Amino acid sequence: MKNNRRKYSIFFLMAAVAIIDLCFGIFIDSYSAKHPLPGDYLKIEYMMKSSDEDMLIIGSSVAINAYIPQIMEDSLGLTCFNGGCNSQTLPFYQCMVEGILSRYSPAYIVLSMRKDDLFDEGLGFINLLKPYYGKGYASIDYFLDKQNGRKSIFLHSNLYRYNTIGCRILLQYLQSVEKISRKGFVPHAVPKYPPSLINQYAYASPDRRTNPELETCFLKIVDLCRQSGVRLIVTSPPLYIKLPGQGNPYEFSALENLCKAHNIPFINDSQSAFFLSRPDLFYDNSHLNYFGSEIYTNRFIDELKEKCVELSSK
Repeated sequence: MKNNRRKYSIFFLMAAVAIIDLCFGIFIDSYSAKHPLPGDYLKIEYMMKSSDEDMLIIGSSVAINAYIPQIMEDSLGLTCFNGGCNSQTLPFYQCMVEGILSRYSPAYIVLSMRKDDLFDEGLGFINLLKPYYGKGYASIDYFLDKQNGRKSIFLHSNLYRYNTIGCRILLQYLQSVEKISRKGFVPHAVPKYPPSLINQYAYASPDRRTNPELETCFLKIVDLCRQSGVRLIVTSPPLYIKLPGQGNPYEFSALENLCKAHNIPFINDSQSAFFLSRPDLFYDNSHLNYFGSEIYTNRFIDELKEKCVELSSK
């Protein structure tokens, strides 16, 4: 009798969890269909499902604070959106490019890279994309399965996939919801004290090897853009960090060689002499403040026109 009761209890518990899981999924799907999702999901949803701009910028927080789409639009005569997302790396960029190109082909994709993007360990914060698992995005499914290993079975659960969204929905009632304003650009204020220059004396070893999976991500982005007729442009914004190797350490050399091998324009402003002399234009050593972003965007447009002849006539 006790064994039967235990079996029934386990059965009803499993049934209750399954029902809760199903209802939670229905609630999130219904909510997201009627309301904007908070945080980085605003940008992800927009890029994957609604963006239609001529030029999309993809990258990390460094990109978010560096490129002002309105200035680029006024100068280039193209619509532009800054799709940078905080703390992301190449696997995330590949997922975004694949999702965007499955729906439409912008004329240009600007891929903002950091010097370690080909050398990072792991897959970064790819779990942010859990809500899109099993929704027809091959790269998202691949990276999430790889990141979660044996735990991938939980990706079939709504409670697991949507837990970050559920938390963010609750938090938005405690603080204002972030909006996609300024076409994705998020300005940094001018800090009370400018950052101090970081001088990296140690030379990077030429024996250091790129992460093969991250290099594959980069080449996949190149192929996706080429197959869709999208012009890919790789760039690296200014740093207030003095790099070794006369400003071209092995990390940037590896990226430069990849771009050259595949005929991809590479605009490397990480060691711009102008910005290295202007700490007042930075928020911290890796991010520009608003005034720095204005100046850099205009300078970047000039470089863009030099690299892409067709843009110089716009």
